Amino acid sequence: MGTSVVVEHGPDNEPCLSRTAQAAVAALDLVGIPAAILGHAGQPIASNRGLDRLIPEVIREHRERLQLVNAAADGLFEDALARLATRQNSERSIPIRASGTLPPMIIHMLGIEGILRESCSGALALVTVTTVTRRQAPAISIIQGLFGMTPAEARIARAVAQGQTIGAIAAQVDLSRQTLRSQIRGALAKAGCQRNIDLAALLAGVDATFD
Repeated sequence: MGTSVVVEHGPDNEPCLSRTAQAAVAALDLVGIPAAILGHAGQPIASNRGLDRLIPEVIREHRERLQLVNAAADGLFEDALARLATRQNSERSIPIRASGTLPPMIIHMLGIEGILRESCSGALALVTVTTVTRRQAPAISIIQGLFGMTPAEARIARAVAQGQTIGAIAAQVDLSRQTLRSQIRGALAKAGCQRNIDLAALLAGVDATFD
């Protein structure tokens, strides 16, 4: 893949170079954001150099569908593509937990509409990749926006990322432990994580040892 990758074809069966798609991913490359525009089968119509640099550690090159190396994340990615294709969702964020020297990452998927869809026939989604750094946990509003959490779930998720205990969080928000655990389960599900430590590593960018 590269910024000149073309897999789309016009009505006369000649390769159709989508300048709009290429300009979009190239612009994101200028600000350091790996990106690609995918067709309806999940195949890359255009991708930038930032995304290409994630091959083969994070992304597995495949002509039929862009694939993620992490099997769990790739399952969520495939499901998200199907939902975008049927317009069940217009956006989706998928977490990829840390592995070896690779930091946690988030795959953002945004359904393509409007002018870009018209000028780039067959385009389904814009995909970008964000690396979770070792800085402090993201703001509640960011967590809420990335994963579609409720304000309460995002607040709890941030507290978990900061290493706070269930007892400490419950005292701060004045909730019973049962209610708090329910909110944590909701936050974990929406972030695609199974354990608190996975969520903390994803949000805070702290490498963890996973079983």
